Parts: sequence; C-alpha cells; structure tokens
Amino acid sequence: MEIVKLPSQFVVPVILDNRVRAMVILTVALEVETGQGDRVRALEPKLRDEFLAELFNLAALDGFRDDLISRKTLELVKHALTARSTDVLGTKDVTVLITDMARQDTF
Repeated sequence: MEIVKLPSQFVVPVILDNRVRAMVILTVALEVETGQGDRVRALEPKLRDEFLAELFNLAALDGFRDDLISRKTLELVKHALTARSTDVLGTKDVTVLITDMARQDTF
C-alpha cells in the first residue's frame, strides 16, 4: 500500500445561532494500492472539492457540535470521506487516514 498525504489542511466552520462558533481543522492522507499515488495527486482538486462538500454537510448536520472531537465523530468523518474517495478514484481499495483533527473555538 502507498500513503498519499493531501498537502493542505481542511478548515470547516461550525455555525451555531447564525454565528461561527468554532473551526474544525483536519489533515488527511489516503492509503491506496501501490502505484496509485500519481492518480490521487492528479485528482486532488476533485478530491478536495468532494471532501469539502462532505465536511460542510456534516457540519450543517451538527456533526461537529460537541465541544470535543470524539471517536464517534472521527469515525463518521472517515466513513464519509472514504465513500467520497471511492467515488472519485473509482476503486474500493482506498482508506482515509485522518492524521490530525482539532477544533478551535471562537470567542
């Protein structure tokens, strides 16, 4: 297997009562079959677009509402992004790795 780290973080606002209350920041890598790294890098813009759409959808459904990032939230994100990866790359042999995930509250 080959691991391809996506070079930029994902930043997702958490909106409560029509105000940005926090930002969730994620760093993502994809584990793919050896030799598929170039394909992942070529499709990175499409992957980022799909991932952002999914992350904003999760935020809108209160997926990041808790003050702390839980294991349940982490698994929810991994599952959703893996589904999007499978669609974009056209293969089921892909695993999303969340290498960093944090929540920063705004005041």
